[in-house]
Amino acid sequence: MSIIDISWPISNEIITYKNKKDVVIQATKNFELDGFRESKISCGVHTGTHIDAPAHFMEHGKTIDQLDLSQLMGQAQIVDLTHVTDKITKTDLEHLDFSNCKILLFKTKIV
Repeated sequence: MSIIDISWPISNEIITYKNKKDVVIQATKNFELDGFRESKISCGVHTGTHIDAPAHFMEHGKTIDQLDLSQLMGQAQIVDLTHVTDKITKTDLEHLDFSNCKILLFKTKIV
């Protein structure tokens, strides 16, 4: 099986959920003055390619650090939701068959 990295690069220019521009990458050290390079990143958890942990939607759901990362690799079903303009709703998903699906990816619109 080949591995396909679908991650979006995080940069100061990336737009996050709901068109927020809240990513800040700031150099804190540089070679000329410090002899090494270091940066500080500030961003929301919905930045770029991400996983919504069960705790995002469920009061007693697991957080990302409690998930088994091996479950995030394997064959995936991709659902094209680029037509959605506001938020994904039950109506967007109710006609789909997830019965044989272990990993589900939502392809959403880039705004």
